[in-house]
Amino acid sequence: MVGIYGASGNNATCKAQAFFVQLGFTSVFYIVSLAVYYVLVIVRDWREFNLVKIRPYMHGVPIAFGVGLAFAGIPFYDWFEYGCHLLPPPQGQMWQVMVFAVAPIGISILFITAAMMTVYNKVRMQANTAKKWSMGEAKNVLERTVFYQSIFYV
Repeated sequence: MVGIYGASGNNATCKAQAFFVQLGFTSVFYIVSLAVYYVLVIVRDWREFNLVKIRPYMHGVPIAFGVGLAFAGIPFYDWFEYGCHLLPPPQGQMWQVMVFAVAPIGISILFITAAMMTVYNKVRMQANTAKKWSMGEAKNVLERTVFYQSIFYV
C-alpha cells in the first residue's frame, strides 16, 4: 500500500477488505429475491401460506450465493489503487472480473428489470380493465405510481 498516507496492513487485511466488499454484492442478490416476491404476490396472486414454503429459499439463496462468491474470490483479491478487490485488466484477468462482478450484477439487473416490467404490466392491465367501469374520465394514478416505483426500484 505504497503512496497512501497512514495506510497500514498486509496481504491478509487486504484480502479481508476485498472479501467484505465482495460480500456487499449480496444485497443486490437479495433485491432479486425481493423482486421475485413482488412478482409472486402481485402478478401470480400468491398468498402468505404459499410464500411460507419458499421463504427459506428466498432468504437463503441470495445469502449463499453472495457468501460463496466472496469466499471463492479470496485467491484473486489484491491491492488496486485505493483499496483491495479484483484486479482489472491489464494487471488482472478479465474472466475474474466477469465471474465475480460483472456477470452476477448484470444478470441481477436484467432480472430485476424484467420482474418490475412484469409487475407494471399486470397493474396496467388491471387499470385498463377497471377503466370501463369508471364514470367519466378515469385518471390512472395507480398505474403511474407503480410505473415510477418500478423505475426507481431498478
